[in-house]
Amino acid sequence: AGVELSLTVVVSNLGLIRAEGNVSLLGRNVTNAGSIESENGYVFLLGAEQASLDRWDALTDDFLAHKDFFGLLAEGSVQNSGSIQARNAALLGGRVANHGEIQVDDGSVLIVAADAVYVSEFVNPVLIRLAHLDARANGNPNDADGETEYAIENHGRIDAGLGHVRLAASDPLGFGIRQ
Repeated sequence: AGVELSLTVVVSNLGLIRAEGNVSLLGRNVTNAGSIESENGYVFLLGAEQASLDRWDALTDDFLAHKDFFGLLAEGSVQNSGSIQARNAALLGGRVANHGEIQVDDGSVLIVAADAVYVSEFVNPVLIRLAHLDARANGNPNDADGETEYAIENHGRIDAGLGHVRLAASDPLGFGIRQ
């Protein structure tokens, strides 16, 4: 039997999280305004309504190991205005914004913004666009201030050394990624 998570809480890090292994912050809205350091592990920030996986250990296994993870992300968000330093990092939500710093030493950074996602491996996410009504589907890709709201925004710094950075957004009007 798999693990089903309904995420309704807001998770915020305003301080320092330091771990030898992996760090996972899971909630409807996840904010990192502090520092997360995981030198030998990975950092996983998930802003979602619901998530399911075959086994809980899939989140704590090696970053590149099989995940078999499904998440409903549309109403979730991830905001990073602090710093993340890890071997690998993944930020998944309906909307993801980086105003801080993400550094992985020759590893992988995966940032996904979609209505839903299936991840068999973090290097190979499958984005899913669900048919539902929202402001962008009705031809208004703007937030309350009249500015374009992108699914992924990077105003900060992402450094993967000799590794990989993958930004993936599911957006029917093309307002997916703003670098």
